[in-house]
Amino acid sequence: MRGRARWVVKGAAFLALAIALIALLSLVVMSLWNWLVPSLFHGPAVQYWQAVGLLLLSRILFGGLRGRGGWHGHWRQRMWRERWASMTPEERARMREHFQRRCGRDRHAGEQAPQPPTA
Repeated sequence: MRGRARWVVKGAAFLALAIALIALLSLVVMSLWNWLVPSLFHGPAVQYWQAVGLLLLSRILFGGLRGRGGWHGHWRQRMWRERWASMTPEERARMREHFQRRCGRDRHAGEQAPQPPTA
């Protein structure tokens, strides 16, 4: 039971830290908005809870809810993972070679790339 209590305390500390971080970020968003937007764009000033809403909205629109680059990236990763799993070893080798050529990396690290003839 002692180990479980430690995890509960760590979880509560993490939750408190996350809440404090969100509160601080919201205060920063509100301060920056109220400093820049009214003077630059003649826009309205925002209240604290509006800044929390802006922070949440920007996270949804630009960062997704999972913490990594939005839902588009997750869809592509899953698609490539499924495609890679369905390939034969020969197809995988061809795909690796294709990407290595495309990225400009020489497949054999010890060999030098052929030099173009000098005129």
